[in-house]
Amino acid sequence: MIALAWLACGGGEPTVTDESTPIEHTGTPAGPVDRDGDGWDADEDCNDADNTIFPGAPERCDGVDQDCDGAIDEGYDLDGDDVPTALDAGCAMLGPTDCDDTNA
Repeated sequence: MIALAWLACGGGEPTVTDESTPIEHTGTPAGPVDRDGDGWDADEDCNDADNTIFPGAPERCDGVDQDCDGAIDEGYDLDGDDVPTALDAGCAMLGPTDCDDTNA
């Protein structure tokens, strides 16, 4: 009965208001993000656009820091004898040199 009287007095459609606070979407997801799917989020991964680069990844002789330790191609060893390749100028040299990196 009250609603009918209000509609009659108001002369129009009732207005419904929502007084709740709207949630603003910022486009940034909450929590850690792993863009390349390698299991390391962007805060820990030194290149979150490449899934072969993450903390602890194996190094390759390519001028890139795969394991996110700040060193490039450290300890790279062509023959697996735990001595870095002395003749490969493209890789960092750590430890003693290896006279013959074709022979372990």
